[in-house]
Amino acid sequence: MAEVTQISANRARPVHGPIFYLGALGLLATATVGFIAVVARHLGRVMLGDIELSQAAILLASSAALLAATLSGQHARVHLLRNRLSGPWQRRMQCLSDVLGALFGALLSAGSVWILHDQWHTHEESELLHLPYAPLRALTCIVVILITLWSVRRAVRVSVSS
Repeated sequence: MAEVTQISANRARPVHGPIFYLGALGLLATATVGFIAVVARHLGRVMLGDIELSQAAILLASSAALLAATLSGQHARVHLLRNRLSGPWQRRMQCLSDVLGALFGALLSAGSVWILHDQWHTHEESELLHLPYAPLRALTCIVVILITLWSVRRAVRVSVSS
C-alpha cells in the first residue's frame, strides 16, 4: 500500500489508504487535463472546459490533502508563543488552539451546508461542460464537517488529559 510519511519533531505518522489515492487521482487528473489542453493548443485545437475539469480535480486533491493533514496531525503551526510557556500552559494553549479551530470549522461547516441547501434545487452548473456544482459543494461540506469533528475530538482529548 502506498504511504507518505510526514515527519514532525515528535513523531512520524503515515498518510495512506483511500484518502491518499483520492488525492493522487485528483492530482493525476489535473496534470492529465493540463497536458492534453497544452498539446491540443499546439496542434491548433481547443479543449473546451479544461479549466472546469482542472478545478473539479483540484477540489478533490485539496480536499484529500486537508483531510490527510488533519487525520495525521500535520497541519502547519506557528509555535512562537507556545514554545516560551511552561508545560501546563503549553497544554492549555494547545487546547485553546484546538477549541478555536473546532469553532472555526463549525462556522465554516454551517456556512457550507447553508449554501449547499440554498443552491441544491437551482441546478447550478459550469458554463461550458455543464458540470453540476451540487456534488462539488457536497464534497466540500463532507470534508469540512469531518475536519471539524476531528478537531472537536482532539480538543476534548487535550482538555481531558490536562
